[in-house]
Amino acid sequence: MPLLKSTSLVCCFLVTSAMPALAQEPRPASAPAERGYLIGGGGASFGPQTASTFGVEIGEKMGPVLQAYVAFSYFDDLMPDEARSNLVLAAQRLEALTLTPWDFHGRDRGRAFTAGAKVALPGTVRPYVGGGVGALNLKRVVTERYLGNVTESFRAQFGTTGDVLDSSQASTTKPMVEAAAGVGLIAGRAYLDVGYRYRRAFHAFEGTFDFSQFTVSAGIAF
Repeated sequence: MPLLKSTSLVCCFLVTSAMPALAQEPRPASAPAERGYLIGGGGASFGPQTASTFGVEIGEKMGPVLQAYVAFSYFDDLMPDEARSNLVLAAQRLEALTLTPWDFHGRDRGRAFTAGAKVALPGTVRPYVGGGVGALNLKRVVTERYLGNVTESFRAQFGTTGDVLDSSQASTTKPMVEAAAGVGLIAGRAYLDVGYRYRRAFHAFEGTFDFSQFTVSAGIAF
């Protein structure tokens, strides 16, 4: 009986001593709340031409379902069909005058900067819709099969009237609006986005210039 009492007292003492120590053990820290994302990727642009496009985007949560974003995109070729037809007509005119074949090729390199907002469903898989405003800068490059880059001389001789570019400038910048839709996927700190954007740039006097893009991007959530 004395041995049993002694054993019980020792057990009680050990349990009582261990409880404060357990209470002081550090608990696993919970994952910090997600505040936004940074992604970059590429895809294709559609409209006047089908060409490659690249871009980066950063977004920040503004509420349970609202995100603000800023995006920069590069477009390899946004030359409209009318401008491409003008290259063919210019080659024909020169060939008639010089009795020598000419072969012009061109592209409009584009850079777009936009800012806007998205409504995205919460969770690991996040479908979203949104829209924004910004600006589109276009710079035309014209080459000839044998002469190489003839952008400046072509612009001075034939101009760029009738399309998105101003014949008096090497490049032009137009205001732009966009609508966006897609889905984001979060796995830990990885962020994957598959998105579509419809964009419309406004001419000063000649209506609008429409194109769209499809991109796949990847990055981090922070």
